[in-house]
Amino acid sequence: MGRGPGLCACRPLCKAKDRAWRTGQSSERQAAPPYTHAEVEKVLSVLDPASDPRHWAILIGMFSGCRINEVAQLYCDDMEEEHGIVFIHVREGRRDQRVKGHKPRKVPIHSGLIRRGLLEWVSCLRRAGQERLFSEFTPGRDGYGQSCSKWYNRTFKAAHAISKDFHSYRHTLQSAYEVAGVPERVINAILGHGAGKSMSMTTYEHGLPLPNLRDAINKLPTNPGRKE
Repeated sequence: MGRGPGLCACRPLCKAKDRAWRTGQSSERQAAPPYTHAEVEKVLSVLDPASDPRHWAILIGMFSGCRINEVAQLYCDDMEEEHGIVFIHVREGRRDQRVKGHKPRKVPIHSGLIRRGLLEWVSCLRRAGQERLFSEFTPGRDGYGQSCSKWYNRTFKAAHAISKDFHSYRHTLQSAYEVAGVPERVINAILGHGAGKSMSMTTYEHGLPLPNLRDAINKLPTNPGRKE
């Protein structure tokens, strides 16, 4: 039996999307405006992780710059500690975890998240036998990010009249790091950006010591939004 025209027509598009995922040429390249100082203040004012643990996903995204799928797919054991520095291990440690470019990285946890009780919450999950941080998010074709995005856009944004999406937190942090004078190579290591054409340069950039990354992350103010 021959293939229908509709099926044939969609195959190049599917292949293009697959290439975009594998090569890192996804919608991330499209400009996403950063949150302003006032917009971040508004988001922070309505966050209440005690009543809705999914709010931790927003806080993690806001202060780590992790991609939405990297946040939504986190397991409790992705929160690690080395030499007294607690960090998020962004990795493909399980079959349901994906990292853009397949490059793991370590992102120290901002001191503000520690003060808010993130580590205590994760400890509670572990004691309860929970494996994932956000079991509310279900897997989709491209991971858990789609489920998180739907919740953020259709529920959280709608309820609180938030205008920008989750991905804008990455651009907010990049802008805040630049204002704080953080070197580009450190920003790249934290956000998981490509850091050079040569393999040696890429390896060097993403192998920066944790203390350097922690110090850079803690340069972020309690409100990293762009001041107008």
